[in-house]
Order: sequence, then structure tokens, then C-alpha cells
Amino acid sequence: MSDRQRFRTPPVSGGAGGAGAAGASVGSSWSPDRRLAGQSSGKGLRRTPMHTSPTLGALIREARERADLTRAELARRARTSPSAVARYETGQSSPKLETAQRCIDACGFDLRVELVEARPQRQAAADAAFARSVEDRLRTNDSFTALAARLRNG
Repeated sequence: MSDRQRFRTPPVSGGAGGAGAAGASVGSSWSPDRRLAGQSSGKGLRRTPMHTSPTLGALIREARERADLTRAELARRARTSPSAVARYETGQSSPKLETAQRCIDACGFDLRVELVEARPQRQAAADAAFARSVEDRLRTNDSFTALAARLRNG
């Protein structure tokens, strides 16, 4: 399985005017911007498994930490308050997409959000699953549950 299939990227990315980048499309993988890859700090971009979906607040925090800014410095640059930045980063409130864009831009990164068509195999697997009866799907689920229990118990 390739990185593209195993990882989904949070939407922090390089683009026009950004000082750094992280890939940012659902279903794609992160890759460090060439300018960041050459830095000696060794800070690579974090990969996020597909089953998790980072919040805009988590992306703001990632960008702020990578830019080595305090919340107060970010707030000043993004024309917001330090307490608002703290609320976004801790998940106490969710910023609007425009606000997240402004915060991430203030850290020297760009936010890119794009739609990517789903792989045809995923839709085919879903169609095949729904073509089976509910009883058949439940029996299959029960057999997998029993197998998992046997494997756990040795």
C-alpha cells in the first residue's frame, strides 16, 4: 500500500506566498516543501492516518509551532486575540475557514483545501457490500468478531 493510500493530509500546504508547505488534500499524503526539507532542524511534517481528521485548530497549532511563534505573536499577525488562538488550538471553538487561512498565512504557510474524487474501488466495494442482505452482512460480522476473540484469547 502506498503512502497516498495510507495517509490523509490535513490542509496546511504550500502555495503562493507561503514560506512552507504541507500537502492538504483529502486522500493525498504530506510532503515537506523543498525549502523546509533542507533545514537542519529535522522537523518533518507529521503524517495523519486516514481514519483521523485533524481540526483547523490543530492545523493552526502545527503551523504556529513550526513557525516558532507564541500565541500572542500569531494573534498580532493574524489580527485576532491570543485567547481566540488558544480556543482554536485547544478545540474549545472552531475558527471559520477564512480565520484559519489568516492564521496559517501569518505563520508563513498556505492552507489548501481541495476535493479529490474517490477511488473507483472504494465505491465498488461499497456497492458490493450493500448488494448483500442484512442477515448475510451480520453473519459475516459475527464470524469476524468470533475470529478476533479467538485470536485474542490464543
